[in-house]
Amino acid sequence: MQLVYTAAQSRDYDKYLIEEIGIPSPVLMENAARGALNAMGDWLAALGESEIVIICGTGNNGGDGMALARLLVEQSHNVTVFLAGDASKLSVDAKVQYDILSKLIDPDEIYTFEKAEDIIEIVDGVDVIVDALLGTGSNGIPRGMIAEGIKAIHMLKEALDARVIALDIPSGFDADHGAFEADESSQFIVRADRTVAMGAPKIGFYQADSKVFTGDVFVAPLGAETSFSDDSTGHAYLMSARDATNGIRTFRYTSSKMDRGRMLSICGSKGMTGAAIMSASAALRTGCGLVTVAISESERHIVAQAMPELMTQGLNAETNGSPDLPAWDELQGEFKRADAVLIGCGLPVILGTTGLILRIISQVEKPMVIDAGALSALQGHLDIIKNRKAPTILTPHIGELARLVDRPWQEVDRERLAFGRHVAMTYGCIVVVKGEPVQTIGSDGAAYINTTGNVGLATGGTGDVLAGMIVSLLAQTPDAPLEAVRTGAYLHGLAGDFAAAEKTTHGMTATDVITHLPNAFKSLGFK
Repeated sequence: MQLVYTAAQSRDYDKYLIEEIGIPSPVLMENAARGALNAMGDWLAALGESEIVIICGTGNNGGDGMALARLLVEQSHNVTVFLAGDASKLSVDAKVQYDILSKLIDPDEIYTFEKAEDIIEIVDGVDVIVDALLGTGSNGIPRGMIAEGIKAIHMLKEALDARVIALDIPSGFDADHGAFEADESSQFIVRADRTVAMGAPKIGFYQADSKVFTGDVFVAPLGAETSFSDDSTGHAYLMSARDATNGIRTFRYTSSKMDRGRMLSICGSKGMTGAAIMSASAALRTGCGLVTVAISESERHIVAQAMPELMTQGLNAETNGSPDLPAWDELQGEFKRADAVLIGCGLPVILGTTGLILRIISQVEKPMVIDAGALSALQGHLDIIKNRKAPTILTPHIGELARLVDRPWQEVDRERLAFGRHVAMTYGCIVVVKGEPVQTIGSDGAAYINTTGNVGLATGGTGDVLAGMIVSLLAQTPDAPLEAVRTGAYLHGLAGDFAAAEKTTHGMTATDVITHLPNAFKSLGFK
């Protein structure tokens, strides 16, 4: 899996490469520059002889920029370098790169600047702007010449339609927390078309509105395999197609439907039968052998008619068609037969139903996915999760997560990963924080960031589809719950990408995601 670093972990990795592996810092800069050059390769090939402006700070990020300038000069591109401040303020390693570059181009052509206008006056035309002002060692809102350099990048990009590539992180960007476009401070962050992360992507790239600032993310290898130090906390990883493939169970040709898992869905109520139908349909399309939907007797016929492959169990219900506490006895046989349970999609938060939900969660020791109404029922009762022996998966969106931790949603939205980790580690469960991107967090705090999906998934019912997919994989591989959950998230996004390709992100619906699940499996090599 691709590791994802915090700013501190990035610094630890650099230290490890220098002190443990023995790679000198100037060599790391050379590796970073070559990685950046590779990330620009298609741009440069399309442009031919290019006009490139590199705007450098005086720290090691600026050193990366000057090393890149040298490589570009070797390829006969027209390179103009700007330095934020006097060369005497360069870091030791950046000074090495400056001295080398000064022997290849006229030192007078390495311009210093104090104001954005100093840059604008010199640049007549530019194809690519390289942001090498600040790296992960910076924090706070940029000031002075750095802020002026960022301003110049914005002005040149807008006026000359130039492409922008950032080295390691966009300058002004918070490597740990990302950035929100609506914040006033966002004007002091470079908006890159591409970002070349050195060694590993940064966790902030996958928070808030960060994609607006990072653009497409590339990774430049620095000379040794990335790793976490033993004392690292808060590990994070990017999911890949290979990771997802490893999480999908294959069955022998002699397998029966009983071998492929049996799941029980306690979902749906009057006016919300669609949630039960979509989650159950998604479970079947994800490979589950048998799916039973337990729903109020009054709504049962709707589910039964929707998909003949589904089995149904009628339940005692409230007057609004939502299952009530007496349904507990009616469910005992289904609990015994099920390999995994889904509860909550399309269930309202009313007294009798809430009582049934809490009893099921606390007393049924089967792997369980808790979604929607069942998450709302857990508000103020999360301690019952701690006592469960079977795997427990919570699938909240931001509003539901905010209710679980009793904090304003705006606060939770800014720290989705931190709050998700808090719940997962405190209550010993797996938490799937829905949003862009989906983040799966294990009970040890390790986070798995999904890399599939699109804005078309922001439509009613896709959460029900995701819950059904996860419980399906859980029923098939109950001994590997974390793999089942993160694979479900990946497949969900992948099917959503196929749906968007056919229907567009405007025209796709939740059922289109279900329809395209076979294409998702095919693309991963399954027949």
